Amino acid sequence: MCPSCSNITKRKRSNVNTPVQQTLVPRVAKPLNSPLENSSCSSIDSQLFSSNDENLVTVGKICTLLDKKLINYLSDFVESFRKALKDDVKNLVQAEVDSVVQQLKDDFTVTTNFICDEQSSLKQEIENKSHIIKHLESETLQFQKEINVVTNRLTSIEKISRSKNLEIQLVPESRTENPMLLFRNL
Repeated sequence: MCPSCSNITKRKRSNVNTPVQQTLVPRVAKPLNSPLENSSCSSIDSQLFSSNDENLVTVGKICTLLDKKLINYLSDFVESFRKALKDDVKNLVQAEVDSVVQQLKDDFTVTTNFICDEQSSLKQEIENKSHIIKHLESETLQFQKEINVVTNRLTSIEKISRSKNLEIQLVPESRTENPMLLFRNL
């Protein structure tokens, strides 16, 4: 329609009582993927017009309603996300710490087992050597007793043999001695 025709056909009455009302048309359209923080919900340019009612629906009101609804949802979501992230990090750190602690326990167990085995073998060697030493000491004592017995017997045999000896005097001890001369000297 041309501008001159539209002035003639323009009606001045309201369509509040009609079953079909005028659709809402935004003056400035924002992209759907724009973040809520960057939108200016209170700007006059972003108003949606309805009829001349007092129930004026604006993008600001819609933003405010969405913010109220989303704040609770987002705060719950952020809180649950933080909790899930905290639990995940805690579980990951706990798993790493547990694996390191288990590795240290295993290394410590291997080391202590090695030391215990070495100590056990040294203890067994010491017990064997101690047994050998005790056996040798007992043999030494036995041999000393036998030596004392044999020495005493030898001494007594020597005494007996000396007591049974006859001494013949003035018998030449070598061939060069002259028995007559020895006799005269006496």
